[in-house]
Amino acid sequence: MIQKYKTIFFDLDHTLWDFEANSTATLLELISKYALQQWAAPASFIEVYQQINQQMWQLYHQQQIDKEALRLQRFVKTLAYFNINDNKLAAQLSDEYLAICPHKGQLFAHAHEVLEYLQSKYQLLIITNGFREVQNIKIDAAQLRSYFHHCIVSEDVGHLKPNAPIFEYAMQLANSSPKQCLMIGDNYEADIIGAADVGIDTVLFNAPQPNKLTATYQVQNLKQLLQFL
Repeated sequence: MIQKYKTIFFDLDHTLWDFEANSTATLLELISKYALQQWAAPASFIEVYQQINQQMWQLYHQQQIDKEALRLQRFVKTLAYFNINDNKLAAQLSDEYLAICPHKGQLFAHAHEVLEYLQSKYQLLIITNGFREVQNIKIDAAQLRSYFHHCIVSEDVGHLKPNAPIFEYAMQLANSSPKQCLMIGDNYEADIIGAADVGIDTVLFNAPQPNKLTATYQVQNLKQLLQFL
């Protein structure tokens, strides 16, 4: 059988690197260290933080805030929700979160097994939105780098997914045409729409699919990739 693809692009957070598990573990450490449970149940604190963090990332993607504001304000706003108005504490939490979380190495099930198999057949690249110092620590801490020809971080390229230039840059690095590429990710707008808009086939990972555009494939776990790759 003729192999359909030459190059596979992977998202990092929520696709290979288990963001929720690693973030939760980090927040639990900080809640304990700073005795935040006296103001909020740990589960409630984490839930509020995750919601605010997502909102702040949306503002960052819309270029309404910079990365320093994102990193600090997500903790300022989370503490304020529980009537803790302490910017010094927020800054400490921000700094320690960034020092601890990227070093967590929890991946989604079968990640190493699947990547080991795929790298023998395809050229693999990571395309991730995020900050270079954080994303590169994650990639190394989780022992992912050896599988990938290139790890592309949006901050280095100057363009975020779903914008076409980051995908075009990746294809240029991979010396591949859109029809030779496949994008795997969890974020419908950034990964699926972004890749589809430049003619790249897509795999929606572990996420509900809206009706406005159909991903080429959909999987709930990484091992299902082996059914068609």
